[in-house]
Amino acid sequence: MLNLYESVRSNPSFNKLEIGNLLFAEYTCPVNAAKLGQWTDSDYLVHVLSGKKAWHTSDGVWMAEAGDTLFFRKGAAVIEQFFETDFCLLMFFIPDSLIRSTVRELAGTLAGNSPAGAPIKSAARVENDLTLSAFFESMCAYFSGKEKPAEPLLRLKLKELIVSILTGRSNRALAAYFQSLARCEGPSVSEIMESNFRFNLSLDEYAALCHRSLSSF
Repeated sequence: MLNLYESVRSNPSFNKLEIGNLLFAEYTCPVNAAKLGQWTDSDYLVHVLSGKKAWHTSDGVWMAEAGDTLFFRKGAAVIEQFFETDFCLLMFFIPDSLIRSTVRELAGTLAGNSPAGAPIKSAARVENDLTLSAFFESMCAYFSGKEKPAEPLLRLKLKELIVSILTGRSNRALAAYFQSLARCEGPSVSEIMESNFRFNLSLDEYAALCHRSLSSF
């Protein structure tokens, strides 16, 4: 299966913004296969600009068209592609460490706020409220500009995305998931395996999904 994070980072044809392990991309799929298996050891969010695509995960099929936003937990999926119209999306890889530090920084603001909603298994549909819509519009402007924004600004933009979800009322299940990450220091091996054992991954890849060395896994 394709390592999505490494594929996006190493492909020179993608319009990318990078800061260390932070990676944003304007992604036009170059693969002609109708279905493609992929995995990544980082959570990520996609916002579809045009076309449509379906993600087949362990708990269902997630279809997205222009204007839709989806969040995916680290893991594997089979991507179904449609070629009727050109497909383009914005993709944001979100490291656990940044989510944890942001949640802990907002501890006072979030105190007593325990978001409700069904637990997120492999993915979640994101409701684009006013703040998220403004975020995506601003990122489109950055990708289309000739000059890339400064690193501190990009780091703040990704933090803005996390804060918007944590403090908003439109994506409470996703906010709860973010808060749960702050209560642990690494992904749950049992959760990772229950969600991904169906996929044809190597032991090294399963260990990477769990953020562990092969021997620890």
